[in-house]
Amino acid sequence: MPQTPITIEAYDPAWPEHFEAAKATVLDAVGDHVERVDHVGSTAVPGMAARPIVDVQVVVPDEERAEACIEPLTGAGFAYQADRDGWHVFEATPDDGQSVAVSVFRSDSSRWRDAVLFRDYLRAEPEAARRYESLKRDLAAEHPEDPEAYRAGKASFVEAAVAEARERELGPTA
Repeated sequence: MPQTPITIEAYDPAWPEHFEAAKATVLDAVGDHVERVDHVGSTAVPGMAARPIVDVQVVVPDEERAEACIEPLTGAGFAYQADRDGWHVFEATPDDGQSVAVSVFRSDSSRWRDAVLFRDYLRAEPEAARRYESLKRDLAAEHPEDPEAYRAGKASFVEAAVAEARERELGPTA
């Protein structure tokens, strides 16, 4: 299956609404298992251009409950993509046409905390958000058909931002 080209689009003020709709669907399907649901990624940063995919992050207590989310989320219209070492990934494009990615993490995973830290850092630091947006545009132009290269190109920026956010005690305490 051919890869959809990576594009960066201007901020869409409807992204938070799309998140809320996806969150409601997730909670209807698996709310009994969920500790928290967050809007993460660039679409969660007001004003930031982004890949037009709303990232929904779901945190559950343990792997048993993470696995228990697979069938109900699939039944709710989210296509199960992968288990990435305890990180379950789903994708959907609801009737409104907005692409949504849902990631389910165990609460003991540092990945969900890092995603929230990164989001909060970008919200608090407009200059860093501008630099990150510029980096994403450059990487999308250099690697339009290679999502792994695109992600790898962002890694050092993200790691440095998360480290600074930790120092400043931004983000979740749970």
